Amino acid sequence: MVMFTNYIATVDFRGMADMISTELDRRRFLRGTAVAGLTGAVGVSGITSGAEDGTSITATTDFDSGGGVEIDQENGRIELTNIDDAGYSFLGYMHFRLEGAANTDVSFNITNLDESRMPANYRLLYTSSLESGDWTRMDDEVEDGFSQTFDSDEVYISGYRAYPYQQTVQRVTELERSYPRFVETDVIGQSANGRDMHAIRITNPAVPDEEKEDIISITRQHPGEVEGSWHMDAAIDYVLETLCDSTVAFEDEFCFHFIPNANPDGMYEGHHRHTPQGYDLNREWNTESPVEIENMMSYMRENLDDVHWGFDFHSTTNSNWDAVVYGEDAVDDDDLDTIDAIASHSLSYPDTTRSSNTDGTAYAFINDEFDAVMVVTEAWTYREYAAAELAAEGRNFFSEVAPREDSPSGGRRSPKNTCPSGSCGEHPYPVELPSSLPWGKNFDPVEYLL
Repeated sequence: MVMFTNYIATVDFRGMADMISTELDRRRFLRGTAVAGLTGAVGVSGITSGAEDGTSITATTDFDSGGGVEIDQENGRIELTNIDDAGYSFLGYMHFRLEGAANTDVSFNITNLDESRMPANYRLLYTSSLESGDWTRMDDEVEDGFSQTFDSDEVYISGYRAYPYQQTVQRVTELERSYPRFVETDVIGQSANGRDMHAIRITNPAVPDEEKEDIISITRQHPGEVEGSWHMDAAIDYVLETLCDSTVAFEDEFCFHFIPNANPDGMYEGHHRHTPQGYDLNREWNTESPVEIENMMSYMRENLDDVHWGFDFHSTTNSNWDAVVYGEDAVDDDDLDTIDAIASHSLSYPDTTRSSNTDGTAYAFINDEFDAVMVVTEAWTYREYAAAELAAEGRNFFSEVAPREDSPSGGRRSPKNTCPSGSCGEHPYPVELPSSLPWGKNFDPVEYLL
């Protein structure tokens, strides 16, 4: 926690060790806190803006998952310029923090909105705590400038429902601690900048491994596509809920593998698509050159035997896209039926699929290496998802591949699309939940509402 008094930063280190997984992150954190209160210009981007009552507001991107934006101040308004990373032309991800914002009406303007895919009627999100996941939509749409009054002194503002690298580290730790019977975790290697990469293995130890099929899931190859993390979290919850409930079971026996932080450095530094070294990881699976790809390949080759299915959870800024992308050479008619069923649950692009044979993708590697299907699932980042909707999508995508014995007969029905692509501003809080989803009897969707 950083506390500011008369522009001098003091630091409370209690509990901070658990939040910082590498010495590199520790040094960067200390550098940011030491400078923030003194200069107001921290890391990639920072400004200090004077308010009418004489207080100051400091803005910065120098924290885990901060980035994607340059910040300036003009005439009492915070000017935001969305920036790309490594030449990626489709501007999108932005995440920054304000200090000293409590009880102040703060004005913003996105200077290059017309250069991005962000709709003019979109609204950014904010939270006072990244750990809480309690994100709130701003009152105003981004077009022609917007303002917001905040209750908290420290406020995180993001284009999407951010999911920092450290949150994946904490999630891994919590899962192993809370479900020791079913969950094993492993550090599968380090990123180019020394951050740990993790794998989560979930299975029923009472069933011999040779009787199980493997389901492999990865996410955040493109670090700014944060909806993938929320989909993976929901899939993990679905799996553990089933294994922990003695009254229900999967139709078949599986060993579930999850890699939650495929691009740790890109996640930490707030990149949209690439690693800090400029790699688009989902075009490098045929080269094995980035260390992140090498780590994931090694884990899969050592731990996957009989692959039933794979998921690569993504999202996109493109409003005209498809719910599921798959490699056309690796599927049969039954696989196509499953792919169609997965797509039926998409709230962004219901019932749309697309085949592709893009070289260097994770799904091409799974196809070639294991003669199995991996699909890319997509969510439109500007749909203004409620947390419950992201949870519903993730669970339902996954349930089509790992159905339970209590799943509805006659096929699963599509969730009600409460916010069609392109008109989200007309439906500011799309939290109406469908009633016919295979969540399982113990899943309470109200818990996912923010």
